[in-house]
Amino acid sequence: SGSGVDTTLAPGAAGLFTDIGGGFDPLDEVGLAGRIRINALVVPEQGGALWRLRDGLGAATPGPGGFAAHLTSLASSLSAPRTQVSGGLSIGARSLSGFASDIASLQSVARLGAESGTAFATARSDTLRSALLRDGVDTDQEMQNLLLIEQAYAANAKVVQTVDDMIKILLGL
Repeated sequence: SGSGVDTTLAPGAAGLFTDIGGGFDPLDEVGLAGRIRINALVVPEQGGALWRLRDGLGAATPGPGGFAAHLTSLASSLSAPRTQVSGGLSIGARSLSGFASDIASLQSVARLGAESGTAFATARSDTLRSALLRDGVDTDQEMQNLLLIEQAYAANAKVVQTVDDMIKILLGL
């Protein structure tokens, strides 16, 4: 409402976009994206009327159907360049679409950075795993070797037992 676009609103009243139904508090901007709403005065399901977009949120009655001055003013306000006061975007005046494209660009850069970090971490993990398998103990191979040794030991124990039995028979004669 502070933009002066809707002259039908009382000073301090919430405009078309609200902070959960109320006016925007510049000291409470963190989390605004999750709280922003369309003013209930223009939402028919909430008791509002769409003609208020054309005639103003504070209009008491609908005006003529072809009156578009308020809508034109609203569109001009959204496309008018403004300078940001927070948010960490590059300095300069931009329209709403300019701000949106800057935010989308920052998100793309952050996503690419995260993907690059993930790819690096995966490559590093694969390299470390390969080095560990190459230089470390391969437990599968060691278990196979242990089973072979156990089988050989069991076979040798049977041979020794058979030889012992044969010696006992020979001494018993």
